[in-house]
Amino acid sequence: NPFTGWEVTIPTVSSATPAAAAAGKLVTILGAGFLGATAVKFGAVSATEFVVVNGSTILAVMPAGSPGSAPVTVTTPGGTSTALAYTRGA
Repeated sequence: NPFTGWEVTIPTVSSATPAAAAAGKLVTILGAGFLGATAVKFGAVSATEFVVVNGSTILAVMPAGSPGSAPVTVTTPGGTSTALAYTRGA
């Protein structure tokens, strides 16, 4: 395999900051396996926009929605991460 180290894996999300971001605010998501990400969700709602900075960092814009629970997930060709508990701000 000429692409050693580029194996497709299920991503993992370890943190999302700042806490309680409101709609339109930037959220930094840290973890692993983010290369090739096709979706970032806060609860059931897709991020307004997102950019994969590197394999361990994604910058995402919080979509509109009600304040409260909005678990973060990242989807790549390898699958979807386990949800990370997150609370959306007002």
